[in-house]
Amino acid sequence: MNTQSAENEEANHGRLTFRCLDLGIKECRWQMRGNIEDEILLEVENHLRERHDFGFDDATRTMVRRAIRRRAA
Repeated sequence: MNTQSAENEEANHGRLTFRCLDLGIKECRWQMRGNIEDEILLEVENHLRERHDFGFDDATRTMVRRAIRRRAA
């Protein structure tokens, strides 16, 4: 890995975000930040089950993954 790639990865560390709003759940302002997609996915899964009574299948996981954003540095 070259130096610039390593610096870019470090700069983006902890910059992934998810908001219920991005799934179209307008009444919920809950959001999550994390370092890795799997970390966010687990928290989102728990939130969606507990607060919104969502079933969590492959289609929902795909929808959540598409809603995870990388914040600008």
